[in-house]
Amino acid sequence: LNYKTDNTTIALFWQGGENGRYSYTYSGNFGDNSNRLIYIPNDASELNFQEFTLNGATITEQAQINALNRYIDQDEYLSANRGQVSVRNGAKNPWLNRYDLRITEDLNLTKDNKNKIQLSLDFLNFGNMLNSDWGVPQFAFQNNLLNYRGRNAQNEPIYRVNTVPGTTDLPTVTNRPSSGIGDTWRLQVGVRYLFN
Repeated sequence: LNYKTDNTTIALFWQGGENGRYSYTYSGNFGDNSNRLIYIPNDASELNFQEFTLNGATITEQAQINALNRYIDQDEYLSANRGQVSVRNGAKNPWLNRYDLRITEDLNLTKDNKNKIQLSLDFLNFGNMLNSDWGVPQFAFQNNLLNYRGRNAQNEPIYRVNTVPGTTDLPTVTNRPSSGIGDTWRLQVGVRYLFN
């Protein structure tokens, strides 16, 4: 979008698109160093979980079952694919829209308009200036929900639900906003001399 008068130009640039794909995989050692895609249970109670203690907090089998069911319910990809093995790169990060705004003003230094000073303002990620949630990419918190722990006496796999990194919390939401400085709005000011 572009608006121009004799001395003023206002331009708005939009960029939008899918913000990347990822796969839901297991962590843990299956003995073959492969990056295995997870089975998405119809109900987490289909799986066997290992109770464990982390930083003094006991995380029971039932707590893991409940947490995994809630997580699957809130995740668009997982909830739509219950009872199936996840597809490689089947999950998508949320769509991202970004807007940049450029305003320039030409100041005539001579009557014949052959010498000018041009002032410019570039608002990068302009939408984020208007609303702190806009223009910020969302990324998957954790794409390896289940940690393989071995097999039980019936030769069935045993898992742990991976906690949110750095905490004892079980995962509750798929995405988190990026915290990089490049994802916040910025302003660039420019001055240039134009002559014919």
